[in-house]
Amino acid sequence: MQNSHNRKNAIKNACEACISWDNDKKRIACAILAGGENKRMGRHKAFLTCHGRKFIDIIGDNMKAFFDEVFIVSNDKSLFKEMPLAIFEDIIPGKGPLGALHTALTVSKKEYIFCVACDMPETYDSVIAEVICASKKQGFDCFVPRGEFGLEPLFAIYRKSMRGLIEKEIAVGQLCIFKILEKCRTFYVDMAKHENELVNINTPQEYIDYADKIEGMAFEK
Repeated sequence: MQNSHNRKNAIKNACEACISWDNDKKRIACAILAGGENKRMGRHKAFLTCHGRKFIDIIGDNMKAFFDEVFIVSNDKSLFKEMPLAIFEDIIPGKGPLGALHTALTVSKKEYIFCVACDMPETYDSVIAEVICASKKQGFDCFVPRGEFGLEPLFAIYRKSMRGLIEKEIAVGQLCIFKILEKCRTFYVDMAKHENELVNINTPQEYIDYADKIEGMAFEK
């Protein structure tokens, strides 16, 4: 494992366009979205483990290397009371990922929010940097990875000004985050170089497959 100094140097070099890394930390906050019903997994995905560490801890540490402000949004604040991060409950309960994104955009004072789902333990520095670099482009409201896997709206950057649109959509019962992308100025970040680096763990079988891929990791039943 890299020490903190070496990792910071690696992060700075992860994407050639990220020449204003310190400024990026000032303009972007990170929200870990850790709500949901977890029906397919059968238990809370944030507390799945990799080499004895919870997914939520792994993601939190990875993101703290990039952002000065990292916090959790959940539908149950009490689940994360031992976490060394700020925790916010959904302002509008029961509205899924879109409600969590609305909360993140509301509670942070930063202009942009990098949201990441709690079921993505492999948050590669190079992928994070790629999305951050894309967010420097002017005239867009959000920056969403796109590849052969489709779109990844829960590993993306959203501008604070999107909060109004999201509130209107929630008010009429429209909770599909993909439809939000169609109604705003979305920049799709090409992930051709990172096709295998965005991994979601949604089901027990996907967790088993992930454990098989990670050397020395056993599936925790």
